[in-house]
Amino acid sequence: MSPGSTVAAIVGHARRSPEQPWLFYRPELDWRWRSWRQVAAQLAAGPRPAGNTARPPAAGAVLYPSFAHPDVLAFDLAVSAAGLSAVPLAPETWPPSAELVAHVGATALGRLGHGLVGLPKRAADPVVASLPRLEPAPAPGTFESVDLAAADPGPAGDVWVGAPDVPRRLSQDELLAAVEHHLGPLPSADRRDVLVVGRSLAEPYQRLLATWAALTGAALVLDPEAARTPAIETVRWVRPTLLHGTAAELGELHRRLDPRLRRGSLSRRWLSLLKPPCDRVRALLVLGPEPLAPAVEEFWRGVGAAVLHLATSPFDPGPFD
Repeated sequence: MSPGSTVAAIVGHARRSPEQPWLFYRPELDWRWRSWRQVAAQLAAGPRPAGNTARPPAAGAVLYPSFAHPDVLAFDLAVSAAGLSAVPLAPETWPPSAELVAHVGATALGRLGHGLVGLPKRAADPVVASLPRLEPAPAPGTFESVDLAAADPGPAGDVWVGAPDVPRRLSQDELLAAVEHHLGPLPSADRRDVLVVGRSLAEPYQRLLATWAALTGAALVLDPEAARTPAIETVRWVRPTLLHGTAAELGELHRRLDPRLRRGSLSRRWLSLLKPPCDRVRALLVLGPEPLAPAVEEFWRGVGAAVLHLATSPFDPGPFD
């Protein structure tokens, strides 16, 4: 049975397995994690007015700069939980134009502090500057007393993908249907999945994968150093069960992982064979129209990974319009 929304899925995980880690990230040198309970409590607190200068809007959309960090993902989900539309933008496209503000019906801007990223200092359009600012709830440690068992998530707001170039609005039903359509063919898992993402939720593939992780309970590793495919060091530490990227990116990852293609001493090659960092990969998601090179596909199938090709954007006009 479908949970109805990403927010409802997270609250459900928090009720069943509150202390199970969900989000992994590396603020400095050490990796840290946040549990389902911590993330759900952050959603329950909602996006709060920056500086307590205004109330959150009762309706409309919230534009915000999006990148791979738990506070950013929690802010996006809190916006949806409040019944507002979440409109993420890649940091390099921030601040939004007045045209985009009007197009999505924005009534607030997200201000993501905590030393992450803030609104740029350059002058903004008066229409943009006049919007109130919302910011994430405080650190999850302050929500120990939140009663998640009594939480009843209402209808979640829509999400936008592709902004600012090709913004497209999706209801929660459309979002969940896209996940089922594109990732439903994945083979069933015999262990908990682990997935690495590193880009803005404005990118359709990243939204699709983050939603899939929330629905299925997969552990989500937030690595801003990764464009799409994770860095080789992250692969070695995380040992993900799913990898994703373009044909070129997955080919480069193959070049660095296949001991037959690596330079170095014979002992280093044997060590790579004894402890392969890709031994848990069960599926490879090829993003974009370009196919994998035959040698690359042979390598990944040789380690037991199914290959799934997502040739078009997951939210292109089609079965959901």
